[in-house]
Amino acid sequence: MRSAAEVEWPCLAVAVHSARGRVGACAACSVRAWRLTQEGRGAHEAPRCAADGSFEALQCARGVCWCADAKTGAPQGRVAPARAARQLFCYRAEAVGEGYRRRCDSQMEARARIVEVMEARGTTPYGLPYVNCDLDGSFAPVQLRDSGQRFCAWKDKQQILGFQQPATENNGMNCNCARDTVLLGNTLLRCSSNGNYETYRDEDGKIYCVDDDGYFMKFVDTITDSCVG
Repeated sequence: MRSAAEVEWPCLAVAVHSARGRVGACAACSVRAWRLTQEGRGAHEAPRCAADGSFEALQCARGVCWCADAKTGAPQGRVAPARAARQLFCYRAEAVGEGYRRRCDSQMEARARIVEVMEARGTTPYGLPYVNCDLDGSFAPVQLRDSGQRFCAWKDKQQILGFQQPATENNGMNCNCARDTVLLGNTLLRCSSNGNYETYRDEDGKIYCVDDDGYFMKFVDTITDSCVG
């Protein structure tokens, strides 16, 4: 039900989804983005990924842009300074909008630059805002308030309904169900208060487990039975 950009990292270990169901394993773009993020280079170098996990046509990093191969991300044709990205054959104003950097990854890059400057001066970064982005540069499903409350958000960081939980609770909050209420226009989905899909369903006395994306897993006798295995 979710796009590749909404799949939890590391992508290597999970399946990606779309509004029509499962569509396969994570593609090279999402894998590369995850690896760069683990290395601390994501804010400046992570590629922009399409909904299926492949590379978006226009890629930019560290001041230069290029038209990328969808499968490998390799430059197709010449590389241009970021200020001249409009001259590249793959540039599409309707896709890029006001600029290559979208709201969340612009904040992520700005935060990374502040950290670099502070560390270069021997200062420990402290009190910087929490930034959590998806692979497409929009805001990730789980966001954090200064008050310590995690909440489910759409791509513009607006909270979805009342889905939230204290940050101190560690129960795998993923907001998949909350996001699907927006994606599918269905507020009757069976979501937990934290935006995850409810683990158990009861249909006419038959109890079964669902996975993180709301898909059937197996029948069980009671809601105390394990859904694993």
